Amino acid sequence: MRERDGPGRHGQDAVHSRQRMLLVAAAFAFALKAALAWTSYGTNDVQTFEQMLETLQQRGARYLYLEGTDIVLDGRIVGRMPMNHPPTVLAMLRLGGALRDVTGLRLGFWLRLWCALADLLTLWALYRLFGLARERWMGILLVALAPASIMISGFHGNTDPIMIAFVVLAVYLLEKRDAPWRAGAAFGLACSIKVWPLVLAPAFLLSDGPLRRRATFVASALGTALALALPWHAAGFGLMAQRVFRYGSLPGWWGITYLVQGSQAATRIAMVACVLVGTAYMHRRVPSLFARCAVLTFLFLFLSPGFGPQYLAWAVPWTVAAGWRSAAAWHAAAGVFLFGMYTAWSGGFPWDFANAHKYLIPAGTFRVGLVAWVVTALLIVDAYRRSRRSVASES
Repeated sequence: MRERDGPGRHGQDAVHSRQRMLLVAAAFAFALKAALAWTSYGTNDVQTFEQMLETLQQRGARYLYLEGTDIVLDGRIVGRMPMNHPPTVLAMLRLGGALRDVTGLRLGFWLRLWCALADLLTLWALYRLFGLARERWMGILLVALAPASIMISGFHGNTDPIMIAFVVLAVYLLEKRDAPWRAGAAFGLACSIKVWPLVLAPAFLLSDGPLRRRATFVASALGTALALALPWHAAGFGLMAQRVFRYGSLPGWWGITYLVQGSQAATRIAMVACVLVGTAYMHRRVPSLFARCAVLTFLFLFLSPGFGPQYLAWAVPWTVAAGWRSAAAWHAAAGVFLFGMYTAWSGGFPWDFANAHKYLIPAGTFRVGLVAWVVTALLIVDAYRRSRRSVASES
C-alpha cells in the first residue's frame, strides 16, 4: 500500500505545483493587461468605439448602423467607418459609457479590462477541458502567458478575446458537461459579439450525439442571439444584418494576400471551400470538438483573405490542441509580429495611441508575420495528427 501511495502523493504534488504555476501566470498576465489598459489609449479601434458610443447616445442605433462613424486623422475627418458589430456590442458600449461616467476612466479601459477578464474565462474553460495532465498543461500555461493575448487584450481594444472566450466555453459545455442548452447560449452570445464563430458552426452541428442534442444547441443559440438583438429592433434587423455581414477585412498584411497582390477574391473562395471540406473530412476522423475547432480556426487564419492584428486572439486558445513546442513557436512569432505592428503604429515604444492611419508598418515586421503565418500551417498539421493519435490510442 505504501508503494502505491508514494507515487500517488508525488503525482498530487506535481498537480498542485502546476496549479500554482498556472495561477501565478494568469495573475501576472492579467496584471500586465490591466496595466496596459490603465496607462495607454489603445489603437484606432478604441477611438472608433468611443465615436460609436457618442453617435449612439446622440443619434440612436439606427443612425449608427446607417451612417457609421468618422475616421479622424490629426483632427481632420478623412473617411467613414461603418458600424459592423452585432447589436450586443451596443449594450456593451452603453455599459462602458455608464462606467466611464461613474469612474472617470475611459471607455477603452473598461473594454480592455473586459477582454482581460474574458481571457481568464478562456483559461478556466481550458483547465476544465483538459486538467493539468502532462501532455496538456504546458500548452495551457503558454495560453496564460501568450504575448498575443497580453497585447490584444491589454492594448488593442476590440471584442475578439471576449468572443472567443464564449466559443471555448461552448465547447467545454458541450464536450465535457453535455449541456447543449448552455453551450448553445454561450455560442449565441459569442456570435452576438462578432459573427466569426459561424465559421465553426458546422463543427458543432456535426458533433457526436443524437439529433435532439444538436437541435437543442441550435435552438438555444438562435434564441440567445435573438433575445440579445431584440432591444435594438428599432434599428431594423435587416439593416443590422447587412452591415454586420458585409464587413470586409484589410488584405495585404498577412499570408497569401501579402505574398500575392490582388488575390483577395480567390483566397476568400479557397478559404470557404477548405473550411467546409475540412469540416466534412474531420466529421468521423476527429471526434474531439475542441480539436476540430482548433484545426478549422488555424485553417481559416492561414487562408484568411484579410487581416487585423486582433484576429490572432482567435487562435490563442486552440494552440492547446497542438504540441507545446509548435504552440511555443507560434506564440513567439505572433508576439514579435504584434509588437512590431503596435510599436510602428505608436511611433515608437512605450505605446500610447497606435494610429494605423498615420504610421506605416515596416517590411521587416511583415516578414515576421510570414513566419507566424507559416507556423500556423504547422499548427494545422500538428493539431490534426495529435487528435488522430489520441483516437488510435483509445481504439
